[in-house]
Amino acid sequence: MPIMPIKLRLLSKGELIFCLREVTTEVKAMWSLSVPLAQISSRPEKAMLLFLNQAFGNILLGSEKTFGNMYWNNTARDYVCPRCEFILMCHHLALTPLSDGSEIFINAPSFQVIWYLNKYAKTIYSKKQAKTLKEILGMSLIELAIKLNLQLGRWTSMSIEVVSKYKKEVESKDKKYKDEISFFSLPYEVAQLLSNKSIANLLNQIGEFKILNMVLDGKFNEILKFSERVFRVALKPKNEWVKHENEFINENVKLEGNKNNLTSFSQNLFKLYALIEEEIKKEVLR
Repeated sequence: MPIMPIKLRLLSKGELIFCLREVTTEVKAMWSLSVPLAQISSRPEKAMLLFLNQAFGNILLGSEKTFGNMYWNNTARDYVCPRCEFILMCHHLALTPLSDGSEIFINAPSFQVIWYLNKYAKTIYSKKQAKTLKEILGMSLIELAIKLNLQLGRWTSMSIEVVSKYKKEVESKDKKYKDEISFFSLPYEVAQLLSNKSIANLLNQIGEFKILNMVLDGKFNEILKFSERVFRVALKPKNEWVKHENEFINENVKLEGNKNNLTSFSQNLFKLYALIEEEIKKEVLR
C-alpha cells in the first residue's frame, strides 16, 4: 500500500506538553531497558486513546462525526495513543530540509546514534559545510567519533542509512508531484573508518573535501598518489613551480592553511593513508 500524505494539525499547548512529557518518559525507559517503543505503548490506557481519523491522513481515513468512509464501513473504529499521535503529527520535526526541497533523516539501530547523527547533520548543512548526502553522512560520522569518542559496532555500521523524502513530477497536463522515498548508505568498511577517532581527527584537521570524498568512495590508493604529488611540489620553492604545478595546487587544495604549508599537509595525508591501511588490516584479521 502506498504511503498516504499526512494532513498536519497544530497541537494545543497542553497537548504538546503532555506528548513531550510522555515521549521523554518512554525514551528514558527505552534507553535504560532497551525496550522497543511499540512494546511499551502496546497497552495504553483506554481514556487516553483518540480516533484514528482524517487529521492523520485525509485519503483513506474517515471522520467519526461528519464523513463516513466505505473503507472503514462508515465507522472510525481504530484508535491511536498519544505517543503515536505525537510521532504522526510531529514526525517532520526530525527531518533536515535541504536546498533542493528534499528532506532527510539518518536512521540507525541505536537511538543514541540516531539522535546525534541527525543533530550533527542539521548543524553541518546549516553551516554549508557539506552539499551531497554522502558528504553530510560522512561528516556526521566524523563528528560522532570526535565529540563522543563512539566506536560503532559492526551491525550499527552496516545499518546506518540516509532516508530522503522528495517530490517527483508526475507526467500529466497539469504539473503534479508525488512524494518519493529513497535510501543511501555508506559501505560498511567506510563507516567503520570514519568512526575511528584517529582517522576522524585527521580528516577534520586536513579539512579538504577532495580527501574526504576519496575516503567516502573507497579510493584509498588515490590518497597515497595525491600525497606523493603534493610532496614533490612542496620540495620546491614556490617561485620555481611550473604552470601545471600551480594549477594542480590551486585546483585541488582549497584551504589557505594547507596551501601555505604543503609539507605538513602532505605529511598528514601520508599519515591518513597509513592509518586507513592499518585499520583495514585489523578488520581483515578479525
